[in-house]
Amino acid sequence: VRNKTIKAEVHSLRVKLRKAVTAKNATEALEVARTLGKKFDKAVAKNIFKQNTVARLKSRMMAKVNALKKA
Repeated sequence: VRNKTIKAEVHSLRVKLRKAVTAKNATEALEVARTLGKKFDKAVAKNIFKQNTVARLKSRMMAKVNALKKA
């Protein structure tokens, strides 16, 4: 039950980030990315996600946010 809650929170944050990136809202995207990074790290600590999965997702997320900042 707890895992589902955390996964749902992460999913909703990822959707929020995706919408901020498509709307080209750099400040909101950066803020959501920071929150999402913290949630990912806590989820790894609790063995909800595997470390490599989180590393891959965070890397892709930050690549999109950084590209948005440069544009």
